[in-house]
Amino acid sequence: VKYGHVMFIGPPGVGKTSLLHALMNKPLPEANSTIVANTKHITPQWVDASGHKHWREITEDDEITELATLAIKVLPEMNMSSTYLARAYKAAEEATIMFAPTNAIPCQLNEQTEKNPLSTLSDVMKKLLSRIEALMRGDRTFLISSDFLHVWDCGGQPIFLDIIPAFLTSRTMFYLLFNASKDIDKNVDVVWNEDGQESIEGNMDISTVDLLLQWVAMIHASTQWQAEDEVPEYPRVTIVGTHADQVRPFTMKAIRDELHKKCDDTDFQDILEETLFVNNSTAGLGANEDPAITQIRKRCHEFGSKLEVDTPLSWILLRKTLKHIAGDRPVISYSDAADVAEECKIPLESLPSVLNFYHELG
Repeated sequence: VKYGHVMFIGPPGVGKTSLLHALMNKPLPEANSTIVANTKHITPQWVDASGHKHWREITEDDEITELATLAIKVLPEMNMSSTYLARAYKAAEEATIMFAPTNAIPCQLNEQTEKNPLSTLSDVMKKLLSRIEALMRGDRTFLISSDFLHVWDCGGQPIFLDIIPAFLTSRTMFYLLFNASKDIDKNVDVVWNEDGQESIEGNMDISTVDLLLQWVAMIHASTQWQAEDEVPEYPRVTIVGTHADQVRPFTMKAIRDELHKKCDDTDFQDILEETLFVNNSTAGLGANEDPAITQIRKRCHEFGSKLEVDTPLSWILLRKTLKHIAGDRPVISYSDAADVAEECKIPLESLPSVLNFYHELG
């Protein structure tokens, strides 16, 4: 699998959500401040007339397709004279745990959820059987890209920024955003947007440039170094100035020079890439979008390709089961996770490694 973790971090009101919409080729949203974080599971699914890949969110239909592909892989050996449908149904039975894990979830979990996990099983099974049978017949027209990105659009208010360090991981591409139309040496404004209306609710006791450098240092501190003086392939940090349509070229150069000067001879310069400036107002304009948006999208794809790993199917079973449970119960105990792992044929001693692996992926 290829799983990439992308985080947009920055002060409030700088355009993190707008940039995400631009990367997904969507028009700018009405301005509303993000609460804690907006997370999306996306794939570079379609290509426009200019040959550029764009992002779209993964749907349940995509999940069923992925599930059907996995079911084929775990399909036990059977008599090849069996009908496609019979073999498909057997494969679906083997994979049912992923969408209706009634055997994998302790009884108390089902009792505490508001809806029965089996309530949607019928429709899911019908789709799953159809996809498995199609795969067996060689139909690949509905297959999705194997590249997945977990994108975090993090809320910028100080109370939200304080909890983000708990989610910093090495397997991540970080984009640190700031409003390039404002003086980066002045303290950060605490901006609040609601229903398109912007208000300033004071300022943070730190300048924009110092906040950016603080984040880079924090990300560097969370990096897992394999060996002394050996720079890992990830994480990587790109600083992005928004509102580029309101900034003159010589101002961009001055900002870029100041940031690079402050980063020279620091421990974290190895993970820091160039500073970009984007015009989010070109979101959804296709071939007329800002080239910097295309560049960011391309970098994310290249980054994700470096993270290809062999993942045991049992791990994927666990992830899908926990995701299913999270629909009704976003927090479960470690002992419950251990029960699910046992049903997924994961040794208890391997569970911490599995959970950490998916934590690293966001």
